[in-house]
This record gives sequence, C-alpha cells and structure tokens, in this order.
Amino acid sequence: MFGLLSVPFGVFQDKRGKKLVLIMGLCVILAGLLNASFGLNSFARFLLTVLLVGAGAAILQVAGNPIMRDVSGEGKYSRNSRWANS
Repeated sequence: MFGLLSVPFGVFQDKRGKKLVLIMGLCVILAGLLNASFGLNSFARFLLTVLLVGAGAAILQVAGNPIMRDVSGEGKYSRNSRWANS
C-alpha cells in the first residue's frame, strides 16, 4: 500500500496539511479495525480489513515523518525517528 499511496498522499499533504493526513490515516485504520470487529467470516472481508489497515499505516508513515521532523530539535531527528533509543 505504501507504494500506491505515498506519492498521492504526499501531494495531498503539501496542499492540505500534515495534521489532516494524519487524522485520515487514523480513520482508515479505525475503519479496518471496525470491519474486523464484525467478524472475519469471509475471505473478502479479511482482505478488505488487511487492505484498510495497510493503507492507514502507509498514510500514517507519509504524515508521521514530516511531523517528526517538525517536533524534533536541531540535530535530533535521526535519533527521534528510530524505534528504540540506545
């Protein structure tokens, strides 16, 4: 999903803002999780759930990296962008 959504959402983010894209990503993931909560009784429903969660995660990556750069101090971006600080 990242390969399909990163460029279009990057362009959309430049026009509309990082916070909106971040909220959209969270809403897409929520839609996927709500879909799963109704039961994965068919393969098509399972694929839709995986698609929505994957799309939401890709959208969050598009918005999250620039937001991390904005909130990180001078020279601390690479340290803050890692999962675990050592």
